[in-house]
Amino acid sequence: MWFILAAMVVTPMLAQEPDTTTKQEEQQIDKAIEEAIAEEATEEATEEATEEWVDEALEEETTEQWVDEALEEEEESEPVYEEVQELEEMEGLDDGGKPQRREVQTLMSGGGGYGAISIGYTQVNNLNALMMGARAEWIVGHGFGLGLAGVGFTSDFTPVNEDYYALSGGYGGLVMEPIILGWLPVHIALPVVIGGGGLASYATNADPWDYDNLDPTFGEYAVFFVGEIGVELEFNLVKFFRLTVFGNYRWTSNLEMKPMYGLEEPSSPYPVSPTALNGFSAGMRFKFGSF
Repeated sequence: MWFILAAMVVTPMLAQEPDTTTKQEEQQIDKAIEEAIAEEATEEATEEATEEWVDEALEEETTEQWVDEALEEEEESEPVYEEVQELEEMEGLDDGGKPQRREVQTLMSGGGGYGAISIGYTQVNNLNALMMGARAEWIVGHGFGLGLAGVGFTSDFTPVNEDYYALSGGYGGLVMEPIILGWLPVHIALPVVIGGGGLASYATNADPWDYDNLDPTFGEYAVFFVGEIGVELEFNLVKFFRLTVFGNYRWTSNLEMKPMYGLEEPSSPYPVSPTALNGFSAGMRFKFGSF
């Protein structure tokens, strides 16, 4: 009887023991899963923290590098800043960008001056002629010359009857000379001469090349208005000296030849064209001064 009662009590307990074991295993599995999840979350948090730390370190290092580069650029840009300030002052702006009072500028400020001599070739009444010239100019603003110029010329002799005739004269006046890119070693100038001059026709019955026995007799003369425009190729050899190769075209009013006082014949047997001086000339000019 007691055996039966004991069996009846133990049997339900044995029947419940697997259920209890299963629940414990499930609880252990759940706990392991939770611990795994917590560990993974901890690792992720650690990785995020590590990445943030690395980013912050890189950012700090990069920022310091940027700051160093910015300081170096600022030191290098100081001359540029000074140039900008100079430009702003020239444009009438102060550091704040506000207009400031401009300095009065004049057309005749700056520049220098020079003197020059020249030698060249031309034709006078279809005769070959030698030209000699002189010039003095004031250079305004390093780009425009203003001054006085003079040229003298004498032609070759030509036989007429038993005599030899030649033409001599000269002209001069105001010279205006735009200088284009004068600071370059090779540049161009465009001189213009406006003025007046005179021409004389004379003869000699001796050998024109026998200067010891030359006895010229002046025949006729004329006065004229002259305008001359030229192109000069200039070479800056040194600061105070420029060598110029020039080509000019000369135009004069019509020449009206008149007999000189004491001339025996009413007119010269050597005819002079009214446009005897119109034509081209070429040569070299030597300039000395401050340009």
